[in-house]
Amino acid sequence: MKQITKIHSRSAFTFIELMAASAIFVMLATAIYLSFSVGVRSWRKIEDSCVVRQEARHVLTLLSRELRCAIRSSLVAFNGDEHSVSFCSSLRDFSCVKYEYDKRTGVIKRISRTYAQYISGEDGKVSTIAEGISGLEFLYSYNSNGNIKWHDTWGSTDGEIPFGVCIKLSLKPRSFAPGQELSKTVIIPTGILREDSE
Repeated sequence: MKQITKIHSRSAFTFIELMAASAIFVMLATAIYLSFSVGVRSWRKIEDSCVVRQEARHVLTLLSRELRCAIRSSLVAFNGDEHSVSFCSSLRDFSCVKYEYDKRTGVIKRISRTYAQYISGEDGKVSTIAEGISGLEFLYSYNSNGNIKWHDTWGSTDGEIPFGVCIKLSLKPRSFAPGQELSKTVIIPTGILREDSE
């Protein structure tokens, strides 16, 4: 007797089934990629915004701390204009400090000199405290008929220090972070309210 063996036919995917599976896979991969891309963009935006805020905080904190330690000096007058300020500071020993903003490069520099360097006319130590700045403005308080007013320059021949300095800082927008404008008013404990001479 002959033995009949059954041949089991193996089912295979048809072309239509392969195309449908490929389409589903592509749609899933696209959805995952878009979700990941949105997450990365959000993370970059938050990170850039944090960097901008940290830079602004650093500049304002450093300037505020040093301005609060400004002292009257017969050798170093307190001078300031719209984009720079120089004074005698008692924060770290006694030193002559100048902060200046270069509008062309967007850089804020701090120049520190000892009394000996100041008298001999040496340059002192120059350090960059911030980059990517779109604006830095100083305003100085004075007294006009009993009211505190603000002026964009301060020059003193007798060593007078303003009662307060207002710092306005503008930061350039980054790739994902918008520009920011911050301001801070620093009261100088040793300052006086100068009478307006006008």
